[in-house]
Amino acid sequence: MNVKAIRSDGIYQKIMSAPDDKKNDIYRYELMMPFERKWAVWD
Repeated sequence: MNVKAIRSDGIYQKIMSAPDDKKNDIYRYELMMPFERKWAVWD
């Protein structure tokens, strides 16, 4: 098993400093994208 750590503190800092129109994109693509394969298995 290959485990990759995600430093969510850095991503949340980036979200807080981003303009409002970019916050959802950062959350979706930088924080949630690594879990996409896990969710795809359940489909």
